[in-house]
Amino acid sequence: KRRMKRTVLALLAACLALAAAAPSSGKPDDVKDSRSLVDTIRGPLEALRGLSFTKPLVTREVTPQEARHEITRILGEEYPPGRLAGEQEAFRYFGFIGPDVDLESTLLDLLEGQVAGLYDPGTRTLFLVKGPLLGSLALAHEMDHALMDQHYDLDRLEKAAMNDDDRSLALSGLVEGEATMVMNLWAVRSSMDPNLPPLTQGSPDELMAAAAVGLDSAPAYLSDSLMFPYVAGSMWAAEIMKRGGGLKALDPYFLDPPVSTEQILHPEKSVTPRDVPSSIAPSLLDAVLPAGARVIKRDTMGEFSIRSLLGGDDVPSAVDAAGGWDGDRFLLASAGGGRFLTWISVWDSEEDAGEFDDAIGGWLRGRKVPGGFATRRKGQVVLVAEGAPESVPSPEERIAKLLPLLAEGVR
Repeated sequence: KRRMKRTVLALLAACLALAAAAPSSGKPDDVKDSRSLVDTIRGPLEALRGLSFTKPLVTREVTPQEARHEITRILGEEYPPGRLAGEQEAFRYFGFIGPDVDLESTLLDLLEGQVAGLYDPGTRTLFLVKGPLLGSLALAHEMDHALMDQHYDLDRLEKAAMNDDDRSLALSGLVEGEATMVMNLWAVRSSMDPNLPPLTQGSPDELMAAAAVGLDSAPAYLSDSLMFPYVAGSMWAAEIMKRGGGLKALDPYFLDPPVSTEQILHPEKSVTPRDVPSSIAPSLLDAVLPAGARVIKRDTMGEFSIRSLLGGDDVPSAVDAAGGWDGDRFLLASAGGGRFLTWISVWDSEEDAGEFDDAIGGWLRGRKVPGGFATRRKGQVVLVAEGAPESVPSPEERIAKLLPLLAEGVR
């Protein structure tokens, strides 16, 4: 579920918002290339955002094939050898992708069709991708990322979240939600202010069609994960802005970002006093990891992914069961020719824990994994164990070993 954290996409959500607010506009006669577009957008963007660029913006115009090369490079930097294979194995285990889906090629194919711009905080370069999405819409979105990077160091924020998928997705919600709100405000104001260049280039239908390429045929979890930062992120940003301060109200969050998708899905949980997730000590799950077992993935699922696991946003029972999340940690490993899962989750109340326990039990019963499964609820904590390859303690034994450790391991 890595978010391609350095890869910034101008996706369908942005196009939809702008198409509803801004008129179609051709390329101004005095704008001949991307450098001229940068110069045209820079001043109004700084005024709208209340921040100034502190150094020149490095841009590079690339073809879709060159963009794929850059995405591959970034993907390689984020995943050491073998790590992407672990991600793919975990995705398949949880049913987020089919057993025959190649994660890397699917992501690259999807992103190549979707991408309009890449802002890489690592090199602080804005790559502009030639195609129907290239224009002031994509450029303003990416320039806003560059502006925020110069002030808040997005690369540092991404590295702080890199070992927690849920936190990483929440950070993407902040970054993309803020940039989408900048575009929304620009679109509204440009319709009334002739001095503010419009953000759309070409017809809205063309922009939306280009942005939607591949989404319908992609695994739902991948497309939903890609869309989450724009859709949920912009809704979160709008709610924060409505509380007072407009775009400036988002600035403090770049100093102290949301740390869970729960905080993005429920904006009230991201304001003071924040609903901070419970902490689960990594050593807790290590206690049930047999010697010689291979760790496939250890991470946080979070409210967004638990929703997806149980059926997605369109399934009310999945939304209800994932609600009330207060932290989780899972360990997926292999030994003796099979895989096994151990998962600890914490909930806001015993009622929330019971609702999740019932829902995850239904999910587990439908899988028929060798070795079976077991769940146990203790107060607001739910323990899940599945699979028992050779030399691995049974699900019941793993849960029994964890129970007396919860008091010290969960905070």
